[in-house]
Amino acid sequence: MKHPAPKLSVLIATFRPEGIRRVEKMRLPEMPDVEYVVSWQEHGDAPVPTSIANRNDITVIRFDKKGVSRNRNNAIDHAKGEIMLMADDDLTYTKSQLNAVIDTFDANPETDYASFMYAGASHKTYPATETGLGTLPRFFSQSCIEIAIRRNDRTASLRFNHDFGPGAPLLTAGEDELFLLTARKKKLNCRFFPIVITAHPQPSTGARKINDPGILKACGALIALSHPATFIPRVAVNAFRIQKSKRATTAKAFFHMTHGALFACFNHRIRKSLKP
Repeated sequence: MKHPAPKLSVLIATFRPEGIRRVEKMRLPEMPDVEYVVSWQEHGDAPVPTSIANRNDITVIRFDKKGVSRNRNNAIDHAKGEIMLMADDDLTYTKSQLNAVIDTFDANPETDYASFMYAGASHKTYPATETGLGTLPRFFSQSCIEIAIRRNDRTASLRFNHDFGPGAPLLTAGEDELFLLTARKKKLNCRFFPIVITAHPQPSTGARKINDPGILKACGALIALSHPATFIPRVAVNAFRIQKSKRATTAKAFFHMTHGALFACFNHRIRKSLKP
Protein backbone atom coordinates (compact mmCIF):
# COMPACT_ATOMS: atom_id res chain seq x y z
CA MET A 1 0.00 0.00 0.00
CA LYS A 2 1.41 3.37 -1.04
CA HIS A 3 1.57 5.93 1.75
CA PRO A 4 0.44 9.51 1.01
CA ALA A 5 3.20 12.09 0.62
CA PRO A 6 3.86 14.20 3.72
CA LYS A 7 2.73 17.79 3.74
CA LEU A 8 6.03 19.08 5.14
CA SER A 9 9.63 17.89 4.76
CA VAL A 10 12.08 19.25 7.34
CA LEU A 11 15.52 19.09 5.71
CA ILE A 12 18.34 18.78 8.25
CA ALA A 13 21.94 19.23 7.13
CA THR A 14 24.54 17.70 9.44
CA PHE A 15 28.09 16.37 9.34
CA ARG A 16 30.50 14.14 11.25
CA PRO A 17 29.49 11.48 13.79
CA GLU A 18 28.76 14.10 16.44
CA GLY A 19 26.29 15.71 14.02
CA ILE A 20 23.93 12.75 14.04
CA ARG A 21 24.04 12.82 17.84
CA ARG A 22 22.96 16.48 17.71
CA VAL A 23 20.05 15.45 15.51
CA GLU A 24 19.09 12.87 18.14
CA LYS A 25 19.00 15.60 20.78
CA MET A 26 16.61 17.69 18.67
CA ARG A 27 13.75 15.42 19.83
CA LEU A 28 11.90 15.99 16.58
CA PRO A 29 8.10 16.01 17.06
CA GLU A 30 6.23 13.07 15.54
CA MET A 31 3.43 14.37 13.31
CA PRO A 32 1.37 12.57 10.68
CA ASP A 33 2.01 15.12 7.91
CA VAL A 34 5.71 15.73 8.61
CA GLU A 35 8.85 13.88 7.52
CA TYR A 36 12.47 14.60 8.45
CA VAL A 37 15.26 14.18 5.89
CA VAL A 38 18.76 14.17 7.35
CA SER A 39 21.66 14.62 4.90
CA TRP A 40 24.81 13.44 6.70
CA GLN A 41 28.30 14.39 5.50
CA GLU A 42 31.60 13.07 6.87
CA HIS A 43 29.68 10.33 8.66
CA GLY A 44 32.74 8.10 9.11
CA ASP A 45 30.50 5.02 8.83
CA ALA A 46 29.22 5.76 12.33
CA PRO A 47 25.96 4.02 13.28
CA VAL A 48 22.65 5.83 13.24
CA PRO A 49 21.36 6.14 16.83
CA THR A 50 18.60 3.66 17.60
CA SER A 51 16.17 6.41 18.57
CA ILE A 52 16.44 7.76 15.00
CA ALA A 53 16.72 4.45 13.15
CA ASN A 54 13.51 3.17 14.75
CA ARG A 55 11.42 6.09 13.50
CA ASN A 56 9.59 5.78 10.18
CA ASP A 57 9.33 9.55 9.77
CA ILE A 58 13.12 10.16 9.75
CA THR A 59 15.25 9.31 6.72
CA VAL A 60 19.04 9.52 7.05
CA ILE A 61 21.07 9.77 3.83
CA ARG A 62 24.82 9.39 4.05
CA PHE A 63 26.38 11.90 1.67
CA ASP A 64 30.03 11.92 0.64
CA LYS A 65 30.37 15.18 -1.31
CA LYS A 66 31.76 18.32 0.31
CA GLY A 67 30.15 21.67 1.08
CA VAL A 68 27.05 22.73 2.99
CA SER A 69 25.28 23.83 -0.20
CA ARG A 70 25.66 20.37 -1.72
CA ASN A 71 24.46 18.89 1.56
CA ARG A 72 21.29 20.98 1.54
CA ASN A 73 20.65 20.19 -2.12
CA ASN A 74 20.97 16.49 -1.36
CA ALA A 75 18.24 16.84 1.25
CA ILE A 76 16.05 18.73 -1.24
CA ASP A 77 16.54 15.96 -3.80
CA HIS A 78 15.28 13.34 -1.32
CA ALA A 79 12.33 15.30 0.07
CA LYS A 80 8.78 14.10 -0.62
CA GLY A 81 6.75 16.86 0.99
CA GLU A 82 4.76 19.60 -0.69
CA ILE A 83 6.62 22.12 1.49
CA MET A 84 10.35 21.95 2.24
CA LEU A 85 11.72 23.62 5.37
CA MET A 86 15.49 24.11 5.67
CA ALA A 87 17.03 23.15 9.02
CA ASP A 88 20.26 22.64 10.92
CA ASP A 89 21.10 20.02 13.53
CA ASP A 90 21.00 22.32 16.57
CA LEU A 91 17.42 23.59 16.43
CA THR A 92 14.30 22.83 18.41
CA TYR A 93 10.79 22.57 16.95
CA THR A 94 7.33 22.32 18.44
CA LYS A 95 4.27 20.85 16.74
CA SER A 96 2.63 24.27 16.73
CA GLN A 97 5.64 25.82 14.98
CA LEU A 98 5.67 23.19 12.24
CA ASN A 99 1.91 23.48 11.85
CA ALA A 100 2.38 27.25 11.48
CA VAL A 101 4.59 26.66 8.43
CA ILE A 102 1.97 24.37 6.88
CA ASP A 103 -0.89 26.76 7.71
CA THR A 104 0.99 29.72 6.22
CA PHE A 105 1.45 27.98 2.88
CA ASP A 106 -2.17 26.76 2.91
CA ALA A 107 -3.39 30.31 3.54
CA ASN A 108 -1.11 31.77 0.85
CA PRO A 109 -1.36 29.44 -2.17
CA GLU A 110 0.43 31.95 -4.40
CA THR A 111 3.59 31.90 -2.23
CA ASP A 112 6.52 29.89 -3.60
CA TYR A 113 9.16 30.95 -1.07
CA ALA A 114 8.58 31.96 2.54
CA SER A 115 10.99 33.51 4.99
CA PHE A 116 10.10 33.27 8.67
CA MET A 117 11.69 34.10 12.05
CA TYR A 118 13.53 32.11 14.68
CA ALA A 119 13.83 32.58 18.43
CA GLY A 120 17.37 33.47 19.43
CA ALA A 121 18.06 35.87 16.55
CA SER A 122 19.59 38.51 18.81
CA HIS A 123 21.88 39.94 16.12
CA LYS A 124 19.15 40.83 13.59
CA THR A 125 15.91 42.70 13.16
CA TYR A 126 12.82 41.68 11.22
CA PRO A 127 10.13 43.63 9.36
CA ALA A 128 7.19 44.36 11.64
CA THR A 129 4.59 42.98 9.25
CA GLU A 130 4.20 40.47 6.45
CA THR A 131 5.81 41.76 3.26
CA GLY A 132 6.83 40.76 -0.22
CA LEU A 133 10.51 40.19 -0.96
CA GLY A 134 10.54 41.24 -4.62
CA THR A 135 12.28 44.33 -3.28
CA LEU A 136 14.06 43.63 -0.01
CA PRO A 137 13.12 45.68 3.05
CA ARG A 138 15.92 47.87 4.39
CA PHE A 139 18.47 45.85 6.43
CA PHE A 140 16.62 42.60 5.66
CA SER A 141 18.67 39.45 6.04
CA GLN A 142 17.71 35.83 6.36
CA SER A 143 19.20 32.66 7.71
CA CYS A 144 18.76 29.32 6.00
CA ILE A 145 16.79 27.99 8.96
CA GLU A 146 14.08 30.57 8.24
CA ILE A 147 13.44 29.41 4.66
CA ALA A 148 10.65 27.19 3.37
CA ILE A 149 9.75 26.61 -0.27
CA ARG A 150 6.75 25.07 -1.99
CA ARG A 151 7.43 22.18 -4.34
CA ASN A 152 6.03 23.12 -7.76
CA ASP A 153 7.15 23.64 -11.36
CA ARG A 154 8.40 27.15 -10.59
CA THR A 155 10.72 26.04 -7.78
CA ALA A 156 11.85 22.76 -9.38
CA SER A 157 15.26 24.15 -10.40
CA LEU A 158 15.88 26.22 -7.25
CA ARG A 159 19.00 24.96 -5.50
CA PHE A 160 21.83 26.28 -3.32
CA ASN A 161 24.87 27.30 -5.33
CA HIS A 162 27.83 24.97 -4.77
CA ASP A 163 30.29 27.87 -5.16
CA PHE A 164 29.01 29.51 -1.97
CA GLY A 165 28.99 28.48 1.68
CA PRO A 166 31.18 26.59 4.17
CA GLY A 167 33.17 23.94 2.33
CA ALA A 168 33.23 25.84 -0.98
CA PRO A 169 36.72 26.42 -2.35
CA LEU A 170 36.66 30.24 -2.48
CA LEU A 171 33.39 31.82 -1.34
CA THR A 172 32.84 30.33 2.11
CA ALA A 173 29.63 32.16 3.06
CA GLY A 174 26.61 33.80 1.44
CA GLU A 175 24.75 30.64 0.38
CA ASP A 176 21.52 31.72 2.11
CA GLU A 177 21.56 35.23 0.62
CA LEU A 178 22.27 33.86 -2.86
CA PHE A 179 19.43 31.35 -2.50
CA LEU A 180 16.98 34.22 -2.00
CA LEU A 181 18.57 36.27 -4.80
CA THR A 182 18.22 33.27 -7.12
CA ALA A 183 14.55 32.87 -6.17
CA ARG A 184 13.94 36.56 -6.87
CA LYS A 185 15.76 36.40 -10.22
CA LYS A 186 13.56 33.43 -11.16
CA LYS A 187 10.49 35.60 -10.44
CA LEU A 188 9.23 33.36 -7.65
CA ASN A 189 6.64 34.76 -5.29
CA CYS A 190 8.77 35.38 -2.18
CA ARG A 191 7.27 36.66 1.07
CA PHE A 192 8.32 37.28 4.65
CA PHE A 193 5.98 36.23 7.47
CA PRO A 194 6.59 37.48 11.04
CA ILE A 195 6.10 34.02 12.54
CA VAL A 196 8.60 32.22 14.78
CA ILE A 197 9.03 28.67 13.46
CA THR A 198 12.01 27.34 15.45
CA ALA A 199 14.48 28.12 18.23
CA HIS A 200 18.23 28.36 17.79
CA PRO A 201 19.73 28.21 21.29
CA GLN A 202 23.36 28.61 20.19
CA PRO A 203 24.94 31.79 18.71
CA SER A 204 24.33 31.89 14.98
CA THR A 205 27.20 31.89 12.49
CA GLY A 206 25.50 34.96 11.06
CA ALA A 207 26.95 36.88 14.01
CA ARG A 208 30.55 36.00 13.16
CA LYS A 209 33.08 38.77 12.63
CA ILE A 210 33.76 39.30 8.94
CA ASN A 211 37.52 38.87 8.92
CA ASP A 212 37.98 35.59 7.08
CA PRO A 213 39.07 35.97 3.41
CA GLY A 214 36.46 33.48 2.22
CA ILE A 215 33.66 35.38 3.94
CA LEU A 216 34.89 38.71 2.57
CA LYS A 217 35.10 37.24 -0.95
CA ALA A 218 31.54 35.96 -0.62
CA CYS A 219 30.36 39.43 0.46
CA GLY A 220 31.96 40.95 -2.63
CA ALA A 221 30.46 38.28 -4.88
CA LEU A 222 26.97 38.92 -3.52
CA ILE A 223 27.33 42.66 -4.06
CA ALA A 224 28.42 42.09 -7.66
CA LEU A 225 25.57 39.68 -8.39
CA SER A 226 22.98 41.94 -6.76
CA HIS A 227 24.27 45.19 -8.29
CA PRO A 228 26.31 44.32 -11.41
CA ALA A 229 26.42 47.90 -12.74
CA THR A 230 27.53 49.59 -9.50
CA PHE A 231 29.41 46.92 -7.56
CA ILE A 232 32.80 48.70 -7.54
CA PRO A 233 31.71 51.75 -5.48
CA ARG A 234 29.47 49.53 -3.35
CA VAL A 235 32.41 47.26 -2.52
CA ALA A 236 34.47 50.33 -1.56
CA VAL A 237 31.70 51.68 0.70
CA ASN A 238 31.20 48.29 2.36
CA ALA A 239 34.95 47.85 2.88
CA PHE A 240 35.00 51.18 4.72
CA ARG A 241 32.02 50.15 6.85
CA ILE A 242 33.68 46.85 7.74
CA GLN A 243 36.78 48.69 8.95
CA LYS A 244 34.64 51.18 10.85
CA SER A 245 33.00 48.32 12.72
CA LYS A 246 36.50 46.90 13.41
CA ARG A 247 35.84 43.61 11.61
CA ALA A 248 38.74 43.99 9.14
CA THR A 249 40.94 46.74 7.73
CA THR A 250 39.65 48.66 4.72
CA ALA A 251 42.52 47.40 2.56
CA LYS A 252 41.96 43.75 3.48
CA ALA A 253 38.19 43.98 3.03
CA PHE A 254 38.46 45.80 -0.30
CA PHE A 255 41.05 43.37 -1.67
CA HIS A 256 39.15 40.20 -0.85
CA MET A 257 35.71 41.61 -1.68
CA THR A 258 36.95 42.76 -5.08
CA HIS A 259 38.46 39.32 -5.68
CA GLY A 260 35.11 37.70 -4.90
CA ALA A 261 33.19 40.21 -7.00
CA LEU A 262 35.33 39.62 -10.08
CA PHE A 263 35.18 35.85 -9.58
CA ALA A 264 31.38 35.98 -9.56
CA CYS A 265 31.19 38.32 -12.54
CA PHE A 266 33.30 36.07 -14.75
CA ASN A 267 32.07 32.70 -13.52
CA HIS A 268 29.70 31.37 -16.15
CA ARG A 269 28.23 28.73 -13.85
CA ILE A 270 27.25 31.28 -11.22
CA ARG A 271 25.76 33.72 -13.71
CA LYS A 272 23.83 30.95 -15.47
CA SER A 273 22.28 29.79 -12.18
CA LEU A 274 20.66 33.22 -11.71
CA LYS A 275 18.84 33.21 -15.04
CA PRO A 276 15.02 32.84 -14.91
